[in-house]
Amino acid sequence: MLRSRSNLKSSRFPSILRVWLLLLGVQLVLGVALAVAAPQDSQKPDLVLKDGFEEIDWTPLVSHLIDPSSKLSFEDVRSPAKSSYFQNNRGQSLNWGFLSDAVWVRLRLQDERSHKTPLVLELGYNQLDNVQFYSCLPTSTQDWDCLQSPEPLQKEQGGRAFNDRRERLRATSDEFTFPSLSPGGQAINRYTLWVRVQSGSSVQLSGTIRTPARQAVYHREHDLIQGLYFGGLLILFLFNLLVGMSLGWVKYYAYVSYMGAWILFQGFLGGYGFTYLSPWLPDLIGTRVVPLGMMMTGCFALIFALMLLDVRKVSLRLWQAVLVLLAFASAWIPLAIVSSYDVSVRITALVFAP
Repeated sequence: MLRSRSNLKSSRFPSILRVWLLLLGVQLVLGVALAVAAPQDSQKPDLVLKDGFEEIDWTPLVSHLIDPSSKLSFEDVRSPAKSSYFQNNRGQSLNWGFLSDAVWVRLRLQDERSHKTPLVLELGYNQLDNVQFYSCLPTSTQDWDCLQSPEPLQKEQGGRAFNDRRERLRATSDEFTFPSLSPGGQAINRYTLWVRVQSGSSVQLSGTIRTPARQAVYHREHDLIQGLYFGGLLILFLFNLLVGMSLGWVKYYAYVSYMGAWILFQGFLGGYGFTYLSPWLPDLIGTRVVPLGMMMTGCFALIFALMLLDVRKVSLRLWQAVLVLLAFASAWIPLAIVSSYDVSVRITALVFAP
């Protein structure tokens, strides 16, 4: 009886497997058929502007293309062969982390506002090394890539290159302005923008499109908030420094050092440090302030934690492990100055940003 039951089960298994494979095959066939039959969105704009428009996040609108060779030109990505490889972002984060490949982002915009004004695209992450903006003015909805357009096919505006990275980091963001009039003086109804980015640090392409009026209001509010934030941090730093000097606690000095390193790191990360402190920094250090600031902040945080928690009495092995990490981080600080920028960023992230 047991043998017959086992035979019955073994005979059922191939049947179930065949049914499962059949259903899988049907799903694959239906998926391919739907993909082929689905209408192409190449003729649809990613963004249609209506009256009353002020601001929109471009993350769910754009399409992107990863270029592992980093050799694709503007003409290449506009060609039908490569244009079809752009993938709709579908609301996912435009954050690829540490990526050495070039990234192309494309936006097709149709302006149906009765009163057309210029628009401003602002990229929110200012630590990008190589940024180029390309654009064209399509003459019809059938030619978004301007393959048949008589207007200028390429227009570079702004952006930055690695050799002028330090100077460009003085800005808190990268901006691109959409004009409202064509070179011929006519109102622009359609616009296609490509952004090419390649960076030794993290590749993040969050961006927002605003009208000039909304952009001005945003920056006033942003500068006010940033002023209150950094002003409050500086007040806390000075207060704790005075408290530490009056008490004479070594632990408190470690805490104040950690707070000062954190404030400097945040200031350079936001671009303000490059604006106000960069003239006093050597050229070799100026472009590496962010990884150095992160490493120094981590070192002071470890020192403060070791002293505050008295880790040596709690766990000798943990204390020794933290000392090894601290020694490695301290030794890496001068090496980060002479090494390449991408290597210094990756090692720093490996140590203090798991």
